[in-house]
Amino acid sequence: MHQVVCVKCLQKHLALAKSYAREVLDGHGAGGVPDHRDDMDGEIANAEMHASLIDQGMQLRIRNVRRQMQHRLFVPESGDLEALSVLYHYADVFNGFPVDDETKAAYEAMDATDITSNVYSAAPKSGCGCHKDKQEESK
Repeated sequence: MHQVVCVKCLQKHLALAKSYAREVLDGHGAGGVPDHRDDMDGEIANAEMHASLIDQGMQLRIRNVRRQMQHRLFVPESGDLEALSVLYHYADVFNGFPVDDETKAAYEAMDATDITSNVYSAAPKSGCGCHKDKQEESK
């Protein structure tokens, strides 16, 4: 799969993820018709892929938001909407545009470490098992 280095694409996916998160909060989640959790997950994953070509700190912040939401079965919380908004607005930096101090501070306060072992070690024992090797390595 060919990936394009494009900040506008990154921002588009973050904006769509936030829009789908609102839809899920408005009743289009589990049991809703349509259920937009998969759309939201896909848009966040697409944003993460674009960010991987632009900036590792941005990629890790997006990944951490996605994994936290994944741990909650993609039931977003208000903090997730704020995080997606901060990530969207901070991405302007990669196009050479200034970012306000509040956005910069919020972005810098977001965790940019790899939290894979923390999230998945806390996952239910009946989890998907796709990260079993990582869990066993952390023991």
